[in-house]
Parts: sequence; C-alpha cells; structure tokens
Amino acid sequence: MSFGSNSSTPISPRAGLAVAACALLFLPAGSAPAAPKPAAVAQPAEASSSAIIERIVDRWTPVSSELKQDVAIWRAQFRAVLAKSSMQTLQTIDAMPAKSGGPNHTLVQAYGYAYRLAAADAGAALAKSAAGQAALKLGSATSDLVFVPITPCRAVDTRIVGGPINFQTQRDFFYYSDGANGFAGQGGDAGPLGTTCPSTVFAGGTPPAAAAATVTAVNTTAAGNFVVWGGGPPSSAPTISALNWDQAGQVIANTTIIPGGLRAGGNLDFTVRYNGPSGSSNVVVDVVGYFIENTATALDCTTTAASISIPSQFGVDTPLAFPNCAAGYTRTAGFCNGGGGTGTNGVYLIETGPATCTWRNTSGAAQTGNAVSQCCRVPGR
Repeated sequence: MSFGSNSSTPISPRAGLAVAACALLFLPAGSAPAAPKPAAVAQPAEASSSAIIERIVDRWTPVSSELKQDVAIWRAQFRAVLAKSSMQTLQTIDAMPAKSGGPNHTLVQAYGYAYRLAAADAGAALAKSAAGQAALKLGSATSDLVFVPITPCRAVDTRIVGGPINFQTQRDFFYYSDGANGFAGQGGDAGPLGTTCPSTVFAGGTPPAAAAATVTAVNTTAAGNFVVWGGGPPSSAPTISALNWDQAGQVIANTTIIPGGLRAGGNLDFTVRYNGPSGSSNVVVDVVGYFIENTATALDCTTTAASISIPSQFGVDTPLAFPNCAAGYTRTAGFCNGGGGTGTNGVYLIETGPATCTWRNTSGAAQTGNAVSQCCRVPGR
C-alpha cells in the first residue's frame, strides 16, 4: 500500500482520511503548517459529547487544507469517527495542545495522533457491540459449518449404563459436554472430560451444531435398524435409518452425521430409536468430530522495523526498503520516520514509495532513518 509518492505532489482528495492521517503522523517537521486555532480552554465535565465533537472538528479544520481535502467531506468523516468514541477519549483529544505529538511535530502530525486515538476507540466499541459480534459470523448455525475432527471419544455405551433399547422405543443422549455433564452417566468415557476427552468440552462457548459419530449395534436379538436424529417425539424422526442389521447376534457399525437437538424442549443432543418390529439392541456411540459455526478470527498484526544512517550531504538521497515480514504475514502498510523519530530539523522525507522510504539530510550531522512494515495475517479458526 502506498502513502503518496513525492512531497511536492498533492494528496488526492479521494485518499482515505485514516490512511492520510496515519501516514502523516510519521512525517518529520518540514515547512511550516497552517497556523492552528488557539487551544481549546478546559470545558466543564457536563459538556455534551456533541458539543465537544463540534469543538474538536472546528479546531482541526485547518488540517483539511494540509491534506488537500474538501473541507465539508473532511469534517463529516472526522465527525463520524469522533461520534463513535467514548467521552473519555473525546475529552482527551479536546484537551490536547496543537503539538501534543512531540515538540517538533507539525499540526498535521498532531492531528494524526488525535485521529488514531478516536479511530482505535471507535473500533474497540464496535468489537464489543452486538453489531460487531454479528459481523464476526461468517455463516449460520445450521449451514456454512466448519468440521473439526477430534480424537475419538466414547459418548454412549448402553452395555454399561441403561441396558439395550427395545423395539419401537427411543433414548436421548449427549454428544458434547458443557462442563456440567459428562459421558459416564450414559456409559461413555469415565472421568473428567477435560482430561479424558478435552475436545468434547464446549463450556462457555458456542456449542457444536452437529457431530460426526460412529454408531454401533451390539447384542442384537432380531433384525432391525437405528434411527438417529436431533431428538423429539417419534413423529419428528427421519424416515432414513443410520444403521441396519438383518439378523440376531450381528455387530455392525456406521459413521453418520447427527444434527444437534439444541437441548431444548426436553431434548438432549440426539436420540437413538430402535425401529425394528421386534427385539432389542445395545448401542455404542463414538464421537469423531464436530461441525461448528464458522466465525471470523481477529486480524493478527505486528510491526517490524529497519534502520539506516542518513549522512548529511547536500544532494544525496538515502533510501531504505521496508523490511520483510515474517513467514505467514503480509505487509499491509509502511511508515517512515527520520532523525531518530523526533522530526529533527533538516531531515526531509522526500518519498514514501510502495516499498521504500527516501530521506534527504541537511542537518549538518548524520541522522537515523527508520522504515517500519505493518505485517498482518488472518489466523484462521
């Protein structure tokens, strides 16, 4: 991503406010900026947020000409960001002196710092809001699901608890733990599931929408079949069986997908019904994976920096490439600063290219230039 090309080239009016502000935050002092309005006097604590916002916008309006942006558009964009910030952040920005970013920072650089405060606060508020949480959802709870395989865990064994299921009857079971229930009560793996079957515990999180499980019929006494579904009365059972056997004494297994019953209306997670005309059978259920709701993961960003000595020599430019990101990360932005980051007079950033920073140093002494890459990745689920 490029943040301009040459210090003498005007910034496009269409350039994003956030990009321009963040980029300019790192510029060293150059030519004198437009004179800021006098710092706002301290306001009473009871001042409304709208009044503070208008005061801040009025105060920073000279920045719009520095950024080569339409004043009305700039004011509307800045006002919208401030409106999403907390009162504490608004009061902090309102109290900032014109050059709070540093003793040698320009008005634009100080404004960039103020904008970043407001934008960060607005982003945090969105992440906590219901709308922000909803925006993280990439799919519904019943479609666009992600399959997560697990080490197989025995959830049900009626040979140990409950006994065989008789023909034309059914029984409800759990296929995951919410921390309050385990599988020992239905003949499954004994002991704390956090130790014996840690991948089956979803305490405090979004429960799985469905499970992949191997269903086994054991000790069959007649031909029959098992119907397996998310639970409910016999009238809600599907018309397709999950497992069939054709004679007594047969041991047979099948791996199937079981949509969850959501533990509502008296249901648990799933129901097994013996659908034969006679006989009985034990059932063993081993969970081998879950289908879970797809969600976005937070963007993982970091920075990496490189430095170079900028000699003081008239007519000589010193370039420095943005450093490479670590494996798995992509550079999404680049920032340049010089003179040790203090904006030393005489050190000019003459170009921020797509891959490099270039300085010209007339300060009379060698200075340090820094090129910083912002590196991001999407971690995935």
